[in-house]
Amino acid sequence: MNKIIYTPTKDKYIKVVQKLLDMGYIWISGDKEVCESQWEFYKEETCVSVLEENNNRIAYASKGYFQQECPNIPIISANEFLGDMPPYSTFEYYHKLYQTPEPEQHKGEGKTMNLNTMMKKLLDKNTQKLVKAGYINGDLELTREGNEALTAILFEQNKEELVKLAEEKLKEEI
Repeated sequence: MNKIIYTPTKDKYIKVVQKLLDMGYIWISGDKEVCESQWEFYKEETCVSVLEENNNRIAYASKGYFQQECPNIPIISANEFLGDMPPYSTFEYYHKLYQTPEPEQHKGEGKTMNLNTMMKKLLDKNTQKLVKAGYINGDLELTREGNEALTAILFEQNKEELVKLAEEKLKEEI
């Protein structure tokens, strides 16, 4: 499993690590405890990872480190990993209060998103379409699929400029 999970609070860090331990993972050092003090090294920049290159063991580092060293592995939110919604978010509040008995569903990155009547009132039509298509998740953040689609759009819109940059680079190499 290649996962990098952003844990901006100590509480999220503890929950993420505990879930990983409950799933049978252990720290790269061999420890089998949460090790709360490790969050203090990077504080709100802390990410927890389980990477195949580390024999699927738990490690931690700063968000910047993972962005630089593992650019092809998306960093997901603790909420996404835990299946939670952010505390006190409008989305969670109304989702829990006004969930309809038979919600409309969609699939997105392995989890099902429910759009109930209140959510349909809170989210504009375009945002609803993005959620249903799986381009944004329950935290209203871009999913991997959403990032890929956006990258494709940006590529097409800026292809000519990118080609110019490529030509300049090739000229410099000669």
